[in-house]
Formats: sequence, structure tokens, C-alpha cells
Amino acid sequence: MNVKRVHAIFIKELQDIRSNLNVLAMFLIPIIFTLIYGKLIPDTPKGFGLGFGLLSLMVMVDMFVPAMLIAEEKEKKTLGVLMLSPATPLEVFTGKGLLTFVLTLVSTFVLMAIDQNNWEHLAVILSGTILTSITCMFLGMIIGLLSQNQMATGIISFPIMLPLYMLPMLSQIGETMQFLSNLTPTHHYFKILELGIDLNKGFAAILPHLGVIAGSLLMCLAVLLLVYRKRGLE
Repeated sequence: MNVKRVHAIFIKELQDIRSNLNVLAMFLIPIIFTLIYGKLIPDTPKGFGLGFGLLSLMVMVDMFVPAMLIAEEKEKKTLGVLMLSPATPLEVFTGKGLLTFVLTLVSTFVLMAIDQNNWEHLAVILSGTILTSITCMFLGMIIGLLSQNQMATGIISFPIMLPLYMLPMLSQIGETMQFLSNLTPTHHYFKILELGIDLNKGFAAILPHLGVIAGSLLMCLAVLLLVYRKRGLE
């Protein structure tokens, strides 16, 4: 991997995101949810506000932001430089996802600062957050490659986003919902947050869930590379 090419793509993404208010506004949604459920609603269970905010960060931000940025470039016909450059697919996706990943980590610390009570669980939270964030970004990139414009990203992402977002919170309703929820990486991320924040468990308890998320990450990466080879960045 050529670090200079990755850095150049990262700088390009930074310039693009600074002028895209829709994308920047997405990062406010998890903060708002954490404030509402963690501070404004009385008798909220411990850690629910932080967990809901982090889940929103994974699904609504890490999926939508890469999808919207790729679709925006396709709309504006600004992908020619990347298509003609010697950058490999790995370098392209690393450079394009790096900014979202960095902003996600910053947002995670902001959400934890709002919650104020869970710094002792930082290592557990970050381990799940990093793997889930990358998985959701790969999904977002797939959506961006399949979308012709920014409006299409919402249409394509909705049937993917809905189960990722809702099933972790509905898994206790019945056996069917629990089975479906177990198939999603976000369910296992939510379980990591529950085990770490609510039950004060360490890495030994969350390792099976980290393994499932890591498997989901590899599957999404394989699909992303396949879609890239089939569709390219055109």
C-alpha cells in the first residue's frame, strides 16, 4: 500500500466533506440521541443513552457518509482522477474511509464525554466500535458504488439500515427476532456495549461477539471488492 496515495485521497475527502453540510450534519444525530436518552429522559437505564448514540453512529453515520461521498463524486463527475491514477482498490477505499473512521473515533469520545460515567469501559467500547465502524463503512461504500446519485443512496440503504438499526433493540421480543438479530453485526456490537457498560465484563466475555463482527467485516470487504471489480467507480 502506497501511503502517499492514501494520504492524497484522504486530503481530497477532507476537502469534500468540509463543503458538504448534509454529511457534517449526520455526525450531530448520535450526539442529539445521546443527550435526549442519557440526559433529558428520566429513569433511562444505565448506558442506554450512550449505547443508542453509538449504535446510531455506526448505522446512520458510518454507512451513510461513505455512500453519500462516493455517490456525490459520481454525480459531479469528479472520479476521473482516481480512475486514471495507479491507486489500487485497497488504497482507494482506505483513503476514502479513513476520514469517516477518524471522525467516528472523535465522535465516540464526544458521546462518552456526554455520558460521563463509562470511561472505565473505554477499551471494551473501542474494540467493538472499531470493528463495527469498519464493517458499516464497507457496507456504505458498497451502497455508494451501486448508487447513481445521492438520492439513490437512501433508497438502496434503507432495507439494509433498518434491520441493522432496529433488530438489536427488538431481539428480546421473541425467538424469531432474536434469531434474525444474531445475524447482524450491530446486534453483537450492542451486546458488547451491554456486557461492558451494564455488566462490567471484560474482553473474555466479548470475544465471541468480536469474532462475529470480524467475520462480518471480512464478508463485507469481499463483497466490496467484488462490486468494485464489476462496477468500478464509474
